[in-house]
Amino acid sequence: MANVLIIGAGGRMGNWFYRYLLYRRNQDDDLLQNIQINSKKGKNKMCINKLFLVDSKKLENITEQGVYTSNRITDFVNESNIIIFCTPTEVTMNLISKLFKLFKAGTTIIEVSSIKNQIYEKLEKYSRLRTEIQFLSIHPMFGPGALVSSTNNIILHVLMNSRYKPRETKLVKAIFPNFKIIELDGPANHDKLVSLMISLIYFINLIFSKMLLETVKELDLKSNDTKLKFIKQISGSSYKLQSLLSESILTDDISLFIGLFLSSPISKQIIKKYGRLYNELATKLEKRNRSFLEDYILMTKKEITAQINIESSYESLYKFLNS
Repeated sequence: MANVLIIGAGGRMGNWFYRYLLYRRNQDDDLLQNIQINSKKGKNKMCINKLFLVDSKKLENITEQGVYTSNRITDFVNESNIIIFCTPTEVTMNLISKLFKLFKAGTTIIEVSSIKNQIYEKLEKYSRLRTEIQFLSIHPMFGPGALVSSTNNIILHVLMNSRYKPRETKLVKAIFPNFKIIELDGPANHDKLVSLMISLIYFINLIFSKMLLETVKELDLKSNDTKLKFIKQISGSSYKLQSLLSESILTDDISLFIGLFLSSPISKQIIKKYGRLYNELATKLEKRNRSFLEDYILMTKKEITAQINIESSYESLYKFLNS
């Protein structure tokens, strides 16, 4: 029987894990039925027993049976078989350092940071010091608004130790049996992908939102409070999607922005490169260099269409908007 402790359960991602594990327990009392560590006969099968939720702020409206709350991790750490850290990277590293000696043998420690370079190095060190503890480094590639019952959710799994790959793989698949699991060898590949898929997108959309605020101030409309709503009402599909994305991103915790922009050297490199490309194109536009712009667009289109069917993307865009 496994007791699961979620640290940072009051945050949006922590709440998602709570809802997900509760859903899994309600759907199937044997959540981890496929886990068989060091046993082909299944003697070490585990299933969810209790859920422990910890956060520095008060957790309210928790009434489900077998779910316990506190603002102190030490209330539950000795009873927990699985501990999930849904806290900012720096907080996670500090907490693991403080709690390291309290983790009981056989405990699985799971961290879900968006940037892995710093925390991976720490966990790798800890895993060598205490081989009886299993560390898992994963990254849910979805936001806290994702449906817990969805089969389209993707989990990136950054392998901690190639020697224990079968055990790590089995654990991750057992916890997320209906999700797509993609394994990555080490933090470098993970952080390179994240710098493109998340950090750059957050950066661009943060600037986009700021640009909107600066620009609408110049519009002579009756109500200053509803200018953005008015623009969305009269806009086409491109603006609607872009504004929807930028607004949704702003709902995330500030700690995520800080981590994405400041914790990863690779993200900073990607953002700087974006700045160079922007400045290059802006300079040509200022000089009204038509031939450069035509070549720029055609070459970009050619290279993208060599890998992606952009006509299909266009059709998907309108299917989404019209659904």
